[in-house]
Amino acid sequence: MLAPLAPERYKLQLTISRQTRDRLEEASDLLGHQLPTGDLAEVVDRALELLVRELRKRKFAETRTPRAPRSAPATEGSRHIPNHVRREVALRDGNQCTFVAEDGRRCPARRRLEFHHQRVAFAKGGEATADNICLRCAAHHGLATEHEFGREHVARRVAEARQARERRRVAKAPSPGTAFTTSSFAFGPT
Repeated sequence: MLAPLAPERYKLQLTISRQTRDRLEEASDLLGHQLPTGDLAEVVDRALELLVRELRKRKFAETRTPRAPRSAPATEGSRHIPNHVRREVALRDGNQCTFVAEDGRRCPARRRLEFHHQRVAFAKGGEATADNICLRCAAHHGLATEHEFGREHVARRVAEARQARERRRVAKAPSPGTAFTTSSFAFGPT
């Protein structure tokens, strides 16, 4: 729970597991020379800074020293969005959903953002370029997809994707009789 105490100050209250407590203590110990007081607020702030940096790197390909874009075109049929496009779109869209309602208000969502082919859908040959891609929250991405292809088509594709995930899950499950059992081995003198 976050509660405002003063401008720029908040109280955070939560219950953590023993494992999380142990990690917090270890981080505080490792920062002992830099934070002699062991201020947990500073430890948490530093941990979150690293976490956010890593998540932005994964989601938006953020980096301090980006490489130059490759000149090779994307593989046809690939949903891959090049890192330079991810960075450009995230920066342009401010890491926020770009949906704008009829009353002119922009969706404030920053959670569950997805890269959306807005001008030409991927299924219709849309390319992974910054001009064709924007950020959308999951709800507005789904709404745009329904508008483009119809509710029935989207429902069918979602069902197909669920079935495919289930088939993959079942295929990965060990088959009966392959589990490790102690009866497979003789213990003691034979």
